[in-house]
Amino acid sequence: MAATDSSEFDIKFSLEENDSREVKAQLLIVFIKHLLHDRFQVPCTIDQIRSEAEEESSKAGQTKKTGLSTDITKKRDKIITDLDILFKNLEELFATADVASVVVIYGSTAVSPKESYILQFDANSSNSFTLSSSNKENLCSSGLTNRLCRKLIRALISNPVLSKFQEIPLTPMLVFVSVPRTVKNYWFRPKPSFKVPWRGNRFRISVSSSSVQDLPSQSSDQDELIWMQAPITIKGFRLKVKEENSSSHFWS
Repeated sequence: MAATDSSEFDIKFSLEENDSREVKAQLLIVFIKHLLHDRFQVPCTIDQIRSEAEEESSKAGQTKKTGLSTDITKKRDKIITDLDILFKNLEELFATADVASVVVIYGSTAVSPKESYILQFDANSSNSFTLSSSNKENLCSSGLTNRLCRKLIRALISNPVLSKFQEIPLTPMLVFVSVPRTVKNYWFRPKPSFKVPWRGNRFRISVSSSSVQDLPSQSSDQDELIWMQAPITIKGFRLKVKEENSSSHFWS
């Protein structure tokens, strides 16, 4: 459980002059990766986990020296695969739609979650982006996007409320997105009856841009929006003490 019972906290985050869909997509991806580590769902950062898996894969056929059990290795590989699928589809969604909100939930169901994290975006984006293999290799490749990613992480780490949140047990992560009803997407599942949970702790991040903050929103009417759910549940893993010590050379 978190530091307090059923509370809501808010912070504001400015995109400055860059409100592109690409920036919003990458900020969301970085946020999810940070949240998994910060809320004790994985033993180290997602990038470190990926690096270990890639190193192990490059030494295929050699004696494994990670010290990880087969069960933990499978869980590690699964979360990497699941995140790759989730991030790819989030990128594609942002490339084709103005995403109004994203809700990341820790809980077995969306009705009674332990924690909910709500990212609210300006409904209008200045431009879209084209996906390419080079973009996917580095989620924060451009200098400006990379700077905004670091800015978001600093804001989260330094937030006094989040810093007081206590460790939660391994809990499934669910992802919901609010998009215009006209969006055609066959991966995310429509959830018209979904409502932002009021139970558990809620942390809201309002993402704005000075370039559009005075413009009327084209998608502000809730009747024009629909909630959709990612059809994949992200599940973390933890190490036993022996495994943690044996694999520490990867994560130091």
